[in-house]
Amino acid sequence: AELTAAPRLVARLDWRGRVLTGDDLLLVKEHQPTRYADLRDRFDPPFPAPPLPGDRLATAATLDQGHGRLERRTLTRSAALNACLAWPDVGQVLRRRYRAVALATGRVRQEVRDALTSLAPDDATAAQLEALRAGPGRSK
Repeated sequence: AELTAAPRLVARLDWRGRVLTGDDLLLVKEHQPTRYADLRDRFDPPFPAPPLPGDRLATAATLDQGHGRLERRTLTRSAALNACLAWPDVGQVLRRRYRAVALATGRVRQEVRDALTSLAPDDATAAQLEALRAGPGRSK
């Protein structure tokens, strides 16, 4: 349903000068098995994967300390899958790794999320995608 509903909704709105985010820049989850497998093949070990035509592979990382945690976020983006993904106007795909260590206990929490965006590599760097992903005031 989202493959047909999202483009219709976006087409009705004026997005000039704005970035549309939804589910953290359109998360790709396991219930989308083909797309999920494509991204997993691109970003899972052995990584870094060999360059592919049009890849524009880039990574941005942030390290923050606050609220009793040390947090590291690493976002890697690629444009190599654009032609083979069944999503209109995909500009690049991304993988975001999040790792937080509770300073008092040493407890570690980790997440890995894959997503796609219509922003092309020339429109948004890996660091800009991370900033959009995190959003104002968000810590993960």
